[in-house]
Amino acid sequence: MNNLSQGQLVQLSVNYEKMNCVYEEFNLMKQVIQFQQDLDHNERSLLAYASDTILRQKIVTLDQLKELEKQSEFSNINKKKYFDSYKQTVIDELFKLFKEIQEVLDHLLSKENLKISSKVFYLRLKGRYHKYLANCIEQEDLKNLSIYCAFLFLSQSFELAQSLRPCHYYRWAIGVSFSNFHYDYFNDLEKAYRIAKQTFEDMINICFYLDCNSDYKLTDLENTIKNNYEFYKEKFEQADKNQQIQINHLIF
Repeated sequence: MNNLSQGQLVQLSVNYEKMNCVYEEFNLMKQVIQFQQDLDHNERSLLAYASDTILRQKIVTLDQLKELEKQSEFSNINKKKYFDSYKQTVIDELFKLFKEIQEVLDHLLSKENLKISSKVFYLRLKGRYHKYLANCIEQEDLKNLSIYCAFLFLSQSFELAQSLRPCHYYRWAIGVSFSNFHYDYFNDLEKAYRIAKQTFEDMINICFYLDCNSDYKLTDLENTIKNNYEFYKEKFEQADKNQQIQINHLIF
């Protein structure tokens, strides 16, 4: 690792320390779920925060190593072997963390009489983390498998969310996630727009104050829903206009 600058070494060390601190919170949540039928909203948020952070920090470290690998010239074969060994250790730790988090979510989903809102939340997390994995896997077959698994879990979460109240936070959140997933991974603009439009209409139908109270400030999620809808609406209408132009050319 002598090829790394002092700043790069410090950044890797900071990532490692931050992940270890949050991992303690994750372990605490693992102990909590052993004695509870389900988690409340705050506990779910803590679990999601801890899981997100430890995975993201490990992925950030892996991305930094990949970038350094591109920039570095390993004249010494021993240095190259050491670098490759360290990189593989990070990859192994990432997969171990991913497996551990999936087992926690599976344990929660296996509870009897679980509320629909809880299932929506845990399935969305499972889908999100398969998506994270897909984004950092280089092997094409494993990447595609992770994308497929992410789609399955997000689909289940989205379908279950339709039985929640139209104003339910989790219903809105999975609507945003699922619309973006269709656009980012399947390039399915029509499906992304349809889901984004449905989610936006859910919000508008409930939040009548958006129209009648000009002083109201949107929450972060409401802003995301609004921006998502406007983004996909513009793209969909432009694609529709382009298609009509092509049809007119064929006719005339």
